[in-house]
Amino acid sequence: MIFYIFAFCIGVMMAVQASINALLSKSLSGTPLMAGLISFVVGTCCLFALAYFYGALNASTIKALPHQEWWKYLGGILGALAILGIIILTPKIGLTNTFLLVVLGQILSSIVMDRYGVFGLPIREISIYKIIGLVVIFIGLGVFFYKDLVRN
Repeated sequence: MIFYIFAFCIGVMMAVQASINALLSKSLSGTPLMAGLISFVVGTCCLFALAYFYGALNASTIKALPHQEWWKYLGGILGALAILGIIILTPKIGLTNTFLLVVLGQILSSIVMDRYGVFGLPIREISIYKIIGLVVIFIGLGVFFYKDLVRN
């Protein structure tokens, strides 16, 4: 149960972060790149301090870095692009619309990645309950976005 609460809290933090980063961008003459850069620099400093404090920043970890497959470093690039995209989208389509679409993208890609065990993750079957849940989500999104879809 604690992991579900933790995941929920991460969602809350992401919405707060998006709002803060969008406001930072606005106060920096509307430059999402600088807001994203500042967000990542501050986050990197925080992670550096935590890694140091918890002993994860050690010689064996650092020595293992050059021996990783190149694609394992894409997480940082994808994270930066996601943060930049959210900074740009939040003031344009709103926080709720942004995150509903982000979550939809996460759900759809996650279910496929779980089903096939992408990147060595454990394979998780797609049950009828998950399919029903996805249908309910799609119906809910259709209702939520109906006015926007009809207007455009």
